[in-house]
Amino acid sequence: MPPPHPPEESEDKIPSPHDRLVRQATEFLQENFRQRDSDEILKVLRCPLPSSLDVSHPSKDILHTFSCLISALALTCGPRTRSPTYTIFPTLWPHICRWTTFFIQKCIIESIPRTVQGVQLVEQVIYLAQLVAETPRAGVIPGFNESNQLSALKLHTPLLIPSMLHAAIVLAECGNPWFELFMSNLQPVDQKDSEKYWVSDMKKLCSRYDIPALALRLLIEENGKKEGDAYVLYASMELFHLSVVVVTDAKPEPIFRSLLAKNPVKWLARTMSYIASHLHDHHGTIRDPQARLRAYATLKYCARHIGLCTRYFGYTCAVDALDCRLIVSMAKTAYLPFQTMADQVPQSDPNILIEQYDTLLKAFLPLLLFRSVVYRILKELEKLKSLGLLDFVSPLGRDDPFQNSLKDVIAYARSYKKTIHEYDQGRACLNSLCPHPAMPDRKAKRCSRCRIAIYCSRECQRADWKVNHRDKCSPPPFRGLSNPVSELDIAFIKAHVRQTALRSHREAIERIITQIRGEETTRARTRTRKDRVGIILDVNGHRFPFSFGIDTLANWLKDCPYQGDEWREQREEVIAAFSTVKPDSEVLIVVNLPGLTRLGLLTYKEEF
Repeated sequence: MPPPHPPEESEDKIPSPHDRLVRQATEFLQENFRQRDSDEILKVLRCPLPSSLDVSHPSKDILHTFSCLISALALTCGPRTRSPTYTIFPTLWPHICRWTTFFIQKCIIESIPRTVQGVQLVEQVIYLAQLVAETPRAGVIPGFNESNQLSALKLHTPLLIPSMLHAAIVLAECGNPWFELFMSNLQPVDQKDSEKYWVSDMKKLCSRYDIPALALRLLIEENGKKEGDAYVLYASMELFHLSVVVVTDAKPEPIFRSLLAKNPVKWLARTMSYIASHLHDHHGTIRDPQARLRAYATLKYCARHIGLCTRYFGYTCAVDALDCRLIVSMAKTAYLPFQTMADQVPQSDPNILIEQYDTLLKAFLPLLLFRSVVYRILKELEKLKSLGLLDFVSPLGRDDPFQNSLKDVIAYARSYKKTIHEYDQGRACLNSLCPHPAMPDRKAKRCSRCRIAIYCSRECQRADWKVNHRDKCSPPPFRGLSNPVSELDIAFIKAHVRQTALRSHREAIERIITQIRGEETTRARTRTRKDRVGIILDVNGHRFPFSFGIDTLANWLKDCPYQGDEWREQREEVIAAFSTVKPDSEVLIVVNLPGLTRLGLLTYKEEF
């Protein structure tokens, strides 16, 4: 059964807020256009800009200037029912942009008025900015076609783009959905070359505003609305992406870390689920091609940033995403007919969503060592079955990367479920005086403090607490995360690696430990420490896609100072099995999967 497709457009479709704004701006231009002599308009617009503007109670002169500005814009690009007057363009255009920038600066950036007259003026300025930004798209600026509209704006209006960008941030902070108007004109969907025109301005604004947190807040607010607005969602994700990735020169980890308390992955995954549901809503606004194009780009951004967060912070992000039915959202949207929009945006690749989903699923593979991840993925599997999405035949055939990665994730999840069950069944009651320590068919009682010590009964737990466990018990070290790593998971990882990879390479590990104890010469110790032993972890006869390298912790921290510092400072956010870091007495097992090194750090003491 193929995934459901969005409903066909009908005659009574609801226009999007963006479409309504464009229509209102055009109507505003037509209604307020006054036929004036071009000399009269030039005389007014050539006047110097005033130093101040009372937005709440604008003067008659300002209102007259604004009226002349509207007439100039109408003469330049013309209402859609009039023919453009190209002959006066070279004279009028610089003044149009100069005054538009002035009104944006005074009416939006410096202060948002509260009076009715002031609010109306702000609304009119937004209409004006929309029309000015749209003008180059109509081919009015000589020598520039639609694809170079930002080049034209940058050349003729050096202050307009920074002003529009700043106004977008101010409007977004005020909760005004029309901030997307400025973002849409500054950043046409999937035309990434436009970033170079204003990324420096974005960097300056990031030093004044917490734009990543603002963009996340906008996403959260939009998720709660019954009527989905793809334009606002896309503009919010565009702000998020630019402030997190582009402005930081593709080094977003510090910003992601500052947002952890706000659960960004949870809201990114919810946004994907929200879009997936609205794409199939017969009464929603995500229906026309432009809205669906923005929905497509938003899904791509969300998947990319969930993948980045998961690579940096691992387990906690994966659980957040899976709790929001991430895999179901991907399966429902991976094969939607976005191909019809490729002609509208030449840079758009209809397969890029599938490729992004494939990359995201691969980021989940190292986290299948955690039972919480395994059980959530299997729960998603049941939902896919109920929706008929699991047996869908991909139009890409056997070369579909998303389908192949999904099958791998499901296969490994099933395999690990069996391995985890065998591990749980093989554990014995920790009470040394228990007459029947084996517990294959009995429900274990876990210590409520450390969550790792197990007993066959409450009586055995109490007895062992008094004579043994009280001195060893400690609360889990992983605090401050929405889904902290459990000691039970850490114990399973230790046992799993010990029983598979470490057992077959015991001699290599013992050699390193011998070196640490100083039983070999310094020269030999130095030489051998650089040796790496590659291990392929084998699970139930399947070759698992992990490569382990064995090294001393001290040597690894020395060779990888940046990762070492990061690991020491944020160890609770890394998949690690340790209590106290002792670089000279522990062996480090490093996962060598590209881009995932920090997610797979496992340290073992000598008594492994």
